[in-house]
Amino acid sequence: MVMRSDWPQTLNKPMLANFRPQPSPSTKAAQARARRAKKRAEREGNNLEHLACIRAISMCCLCENTKGIQPHHLIGGEARKHRGVGMKSPDRMAVPLCAFPVGTCHEDLHARGSRHEEALFDAKGMNPYRIADALWATSGDVMQMRRVILAHKLSGSRVLLERKR
Repeated sequence: MVMRSDWPQTLNKPMLANFRPQPSPSTKAAQARARRAKKRAEREGNNLEHLACIRAISMCCLCENTKGIQPHHLIGGEARKHRGVGMKSPDRMAVPLCAFPVGTCHEDLHARGSRHEEALFDAKGMNPYRIADALWATSGDVMQMRRVILAHKLSGSRVLLERKR
């Protein structure tokens, strides 16, 4: 701030005393993100370590892809009880789906919408809510979580064979 020498000093002092720099828009955005992250972490069933374990499984629930795995927060069925406007379901209701390359399971599921989520898993003979519960129960042990996915894929295959008979 430039002070003019011909101004009385009494005018300059109050102006300087009341001057507070406004936070930049990027700082405001960072503060808002931090508040949202804190609020999200306080919700029951959320755990960033669990999501990291899901990424580390490196196995899609629906296909054979092992690259580009992302946690998919279930959006239909039982997960609706835990969601609100603009909110994801809790991390305990997440399953691993492949997201790369473009057009894979995660993107396909979101393109179809929440009404078709259960049908997509049912076509593979699997229940996504059971998978999410089993993953939450074994969270922290990536090898055990991989076994959960393999077991559900195997039981899904059995279910499909039974349906064909």
